[in-house]
Amino acid sequence: MADLARAGWLAPSNLSPSSPSEFKSYDKWVGPTSAPAPSHTATVVIIASTKQSPPVNQSADGIRQAATALGWKTSELDGLGTTTGYEAAFDTALSQHPDAIITVALPSQQVQGKLAQAKSQGIITIGGADVPPDKGAGSIPYDAYVEFPQSAQLALVAFEEIARTNGHADSIVLTDPAYPNTDNGTKLYSSIMAGCKGCTTHKGSYLVTDTGDAGKVTAVINGALANAPKATTLVIPFSLGLPAVVQAVKDSGRKIAIVTKDGDSQGLSLTYDKSVWAVGGSSTTWLGWASIDQVIRGMAGKPYLVGAETGLGTALVTQENAPKDASIDSVPGLPNYQAEYKKIWNVK
Repeated sequence: MADLARAGWLAPSNLSPSSPSEFKSYDKWVGPTSAPAPSHTATVVIIASTKQSPPVNQSADGIRQAATALGWKTSELDGLGTTTGYEAAFDTALSQHPDAIITVALPSQQVQGKLAQAKSQGIITIGGADVPPDKGAGSIPYDAYVEFPQSAQLALVAFEEIARTNGHADSIVLTDPAYPNTDNGTKLYSSIMAGCKGCTTHKGSYLVTDTGDAGKVTAVINGALANAPKATTLVIPFSLGLPAVVQAVKDSGRKIAIVTKDGDSQGLSLTYDKSVWAVGGSSTTWLGWASIDQVIRGMAGKPYLVGAETGLGTALVTQENAPKDASIDSVPGLPNYQAEYKKIWNVK
């Protein structure tokens, strides 16, 4: 499995793959092959969960690129990484009366009232890098989602770590339960490890709200290392605060592999310089294009794509194959997603 992943891009058959057999080489496009005609004009407001996050910023770039290809207008707001900031950004967006609001890594549970307002105003809402609430939860969802395949990314990392340690991975698995897509990914990593007889996991918290303070990050990492003296692997749920994580591990003197997900420039840069061992990633820019595709469908009154239908691929990057330019899109075998979307949108 590790060799197949290093060969390039993979297409997961579902968003929570628990076996290597649920991945295949991305040798042909598995995303949408048709779309309704796009509106000639539209306005889209992007709400970033926090502009301190490299993958969030790269996703927003993808949204702008795709909107520009269609001749649409965009603007962007910063949620500042807090519920108060999310709500304030939504208030501003709603006051602008756009055709659509696309959020990036902003959980629907934290903006329930604002989603209700958007629905009452007829504004399309797309949750990029979020996941739908559980059925029966009574929550107000986004109109549609583009589920960044974080669980698939961490599944690749889990398979890699089992192979690297010859079935004796001892993993510290950190997460932030306030972000369901991230939390689901770390849970899948732990579940895969539970199926490995010689493997062990230790759970802990690593909160978005703490990542801007290097002192807090260092304290979290030092505590986690102290609780797992034989750990081989440290799973960090996102790249926020990652330089401080690297420094804390270095200062500890421990020989431990740092792994993470997303595939943004910060994680890949630290992998290239051999500070991080492995990253399970997907193209954050691709997520942006997929988000605009969902808006097209919503504006035309057509069904949205669900789950793996968006076709986002995954790739495993290690110190052995990390791209020098720190771009996940430089990993060999990336589908030409921009050309595929332009073809079904009938734009040049």
